[in-house]
Amino acid sequence: TTIFHSLTNLPTSSTTIYPIGCLSSIFIYILFNIFLATGSVTHDTNLIDLLPFEYSISEKKASITLFQLATHSSGLPFLPSRLKWEVADLSSYSLNDLFTDFFSTDLQSEPGTEYSYSVFGSALLSHALSAITEQSYEELIHSHILQPLQLKS
Repeated sequence: TTIFHSLTNLPTSSTTIYPIGCLSSIFIYILFNIFLATGSVTHDTNLIDLLPFEYSISEKKASITLFQLATHSSGLPFLPSRLKWEVADLSSYSLNDLFTDFFSTDLQSEPGTEYSYSVFGSALLSHALSAITEQSYEELIHSHILQPLQLKS
């Protein structure tokens, strides 16, 4: 039986390369829990308080917490509308694009009321955690996860 890659529709093999995508979210949630345990954040820390600039946004969107991003209950969609999962090439998607999409995207539900997996929310959470420490996401993974576990990156 031939198994086909869900994004390319090409046959898979032992050398098929898959995008890491949602697997990297595991590191985001580990970091979030480390930050919770050390008191760097709380369940009530608002995303908007950690963004590098101020915008006028709805009260609902301003109420989104890091906990809601981590538990996929922020009301944000899976991806911003300009990105389609099947063709998402994030290599040219900038931090400015992420923030612009956050401010222009409508919520799918009231924050904290419904579960809906959101890669978009995970990306925002990773940048919020980076903002707290002024370290890149890669540096956070290395200093808080890989190095303590003596894993080589």
